[in-house]
Amino acid sequence: MDTLAAAVPAVPQIRIGAAGAPAFWAVRCADCGQALPARPLACPRCASRTPMAEFPLEGPGTLYNWTVVHRSFPGVPVPFIQVVVDMAEGLTLRGNLEGVAPDPAALAFDLPVRLAFRESDQRDAAGHPFLVYTFVPERGA
Repeated sequence: MDTLAAAVPAVPQIRIGAAGAPAFWAVRCADCGQALPARPLACPRCASRTPMAEFPLEGPGTLYNWTVVHRSFPGVPVPFIQVVVDMAEGLTLRGNLEGVAPDPAALAFDLPVRLAFRESDQRDAAGHPFLVYTFVPERGA
């Protein structure tokens, strides 16, 4: 994790804690309990404008859907797996799945996954790598 301390979070939801461990922070509506990956002006479920509480995503997720991408922008290695994951905290995230062969036969609906963080190959103007989130299979799954 020491190398991640110099990385710049690619999205505002990624924060690096005092111990140097990254986490993905989401929000929950104080009135209806809807969990969201980013803070909206009003809750899309109940239209409440009450301030939302932040919380880190800690629970596992389950694979809802995926696609194996074989063609992308120049410089992006293919194939890779783009996934939609239902998180235990009640929200859905999209990202890449790593640690699995990009073969549809290696994937299954409801595959247990967890968030992981790594440095991107891209860098900011000062030369710092971006810190990104990804999904990996839950150990023992």
